[in-house]
Amino acid sequence: MNSGFENMNEAIEQALVVMIVLMLCLFTILFNVIFPDYPLQAPREAPTEYRRRPTNQKETATSERKPYRKCKVCSESLKEQPLEPNTPERTMAQCDHLTDICLSCLRQSMSFPMNEGNHILKCPICSQDLETWFIQLYCTKSMFTKYCELALKNYSRSQSNFNWCLAPKCGSGQIHEGDNARMICISCKEATCVQHQVPWHESLTCAEYDDSTKRHRGEEEKSREEVRKISVACPRCSAPIQKKGGCAHIKCVSRGGSGNAKCGYEFCYYCLVPWQYGMPGHRRDCREFW
Repeated sequence: MNSGFENMNEAIEQALVVMIVLMLCLFTILFNVIFPDYPLQAPREAPTEYRRRPTNQKETATSERKPYRKCKVCSESLKEQPLEPNTPERTMAQCDHLTDICLSCLRQSMSFPMNEGNHILKCPICSQDLETWFIQLYCTKSMFTKYCELALKNYSRSQSNFNWCLAPKCGSGQIHEGDNARMICISCKEATCVQHQVPWHESLTCAEYDDSTKRHRGEEEKSREEVRKISVACPRCSAPIQKKGGCAHIKCVSRGGSGNAKCGYEFCYYCLVPWQYGMPGHRRDCREFW
């Protein structure tokens, strides 16, 4: 009885194997009919359209890409130095060109006129005036602060009744109207004479200040004239030198050299020629030898 069951199991297993083989064969036949061009084995190399491009074709591939715009000032790619943030399509609405300039060149073009005291900034490509919103967008914080200070200062200069406070370390200014020349600063409370543009001259009216200034200038001129009569000017540094005896050999000891060093120039007191020239170098009218 048991041997009968064993024979039956073996027959069933063999039948199953045959059915599986037949199904695989049938599946292969149907697949080839439906997909005749599909390879059943992996190809030895990738199809041409999937292969890596050879090295000598790299330039061709690069040239097919759309090139990046370049800065019209320094010719660097705008991809490397883009304007940030939110670059507008045009620098100004009135500009007839795109914003083809890098941030570095734009800031340099703004800083040059400001360093010379000018707050009127121009587009570096077409010279249109830049508006305040654009300047604030791309300037550094310190640059924009300087721009605002210059704009205020230049505007103030155009106002005939605007005056700066001349007190040390103040820097404020205000409108001053009327005939009174004494202006009190609203910031530091110090007084300035707007007629003479000096800190207020205490205890002197403007007329008295004028008289005092004239007398002082006259005294200075007399003093300079007396110095010229009794001294000579050093040929190198122009310092006045007075000889009080001895020979004509002079060595200048004034602080007229580079870095406030002593001048050290040696010359003849009478004819001013360099002392190292010796006797043949002196002029004919020199009192030292002739």
